[in-house]
Amino acid sequence: MTTPTSHQPVPYQEINEPYYAIEVAGSHTLEQAYGDDYVLICTCPRCGAALDVELFEPVYRAAAAGAQANATGGHEIPVSCVCVGEHADRPEGRTGCGAYWPMVLS
Repeated sequence: MTTPTSHQPVPYQEINEPYYAIEVAGSHTLEQAYGDDYVLICTCPRCGAALDVELFEPVYRAAAAGAQANATGGHEIPVSCVCVGEHADRPEGRTGCGAYWPMVLS
């Protein structure tokens, strides 16, 4: 994935703001990749990078099994920015700007 022109080089910070999940929920798409695996296509609510986040069936099923269902019967799984853009102070070996948020899977 390439860094889009809308990407903002904010310093790396592991952070979750309540609006992150709301913003992504209103603008994402979820595409079936193969089998029961999916790709979440969205924009990072913190740095603005275009993201393709792989949601592997065993990973989100395990996360969902440990999570209590919400009022709609969905389960929250953690999602984080995985952009390759530059972010000052990002630890070696990591990707993204540090933003993370819950994603509800039904």
